Amino acid sequence: MNNYPHENLYLSLEWKERIQKLKLSPAQWSIHNRYGFKILRRTLYFLEDFEAWPSMDLEFYKQTGADLIEFQKLPQELRPEQIPSLSLVKKLRSSPYIDLKNPLPPKKRAMQDIIRCEKKLIQEKGQLELCLAGENERPTWFEAWANFHKQRRKSLGDVDYLEQKEIYEVFKSWITDAELPGWMKLFSLKAGNETICYGLCYVYLGVFYFQIPTFNPIPELKKFGPGKLFVQKLIDWSNEQNLEIFDFLQGDEEYKFSWNPQIRQLYQCNIPLTLKGRMFYKLKNLKSFFLKKSI
Repeated sequence: MNNYPHENLYLSLEWKERIQKLKLSPAQWSIHNRYGFKILRRTLYFLEDFEAWPSMDLEFYKQTGADLIEFQKLPQELRPEQIPSLSLVKKLRSSPYIDLKNPLPPKKRAMQDIIRCEKKLIQEKGQLELCLAGENERPTWFEAWANFHKQRRKSLGDVDYLEQKEIYEVFKSWITDAELPGWMKLFSLKAGNETICYGLCYVYLGVFYFQIPTFNPIPELKKFGPGKLFVQKLIDWSNEQNLEIFDFLQGDEEYKFSWNPQIRQLYQCNIPLTLKGRMFYKLKNLKSFFLKKSI
């Protein structure tokens, strides 16, 4: 296995250069007001799946006037030997991945379901085709991807973050502006003339990043299990490209475990910068304590 995740796309020079080229954010950090407390978070937190652990020098963060800093999406493998005093570290969520060179056997029942659904989909809609959008196809791809994303979240009763104009514009610029970087892959899966799935994915140093997939919200397509089918097609593509890792990235959604992935733990590190910041976590811990007592 390569040096992943020590060398990952989100902390790479290529990632930083694209952000700078597109001028997506005037500052790496921004303050969010929560319950009267000033919380410092990465401005583009919604774009990145891994973050760097805090250094020992907190002077920059203290100058922002924030009460505390939130570092999220921190891989255990990147944890430094020392972190600032008063740091509060806790598990955040898991990040499943497949070692494509030494994969564990996937769940037999899940693979049988994928094969069965693929046959039914072909019979009803037509042959499957995994496509990659090119340079000039990006605007059309983006609009369709964003539309699927919004409609699907709405059908689930959720508020989609792409409904926020600022986040929408960041993704639009990220995907459609400047030249298409070689590590950005804009996938779609078609059955006949109908698009079933879209996926914003990345490939960097032998690693496939399954970043933001979205699926056709038409209810009749749900019976085909489009999500699992899409993943299998992308795993097949990754093997054809001789990649080493297929990373599902953060989140422990049930479908990911059909491939019997290995599990990486991601952490959150919160650092109070002021007395008020320390109070925030004392109140938060008290709230968690009483919630547990009431269950």
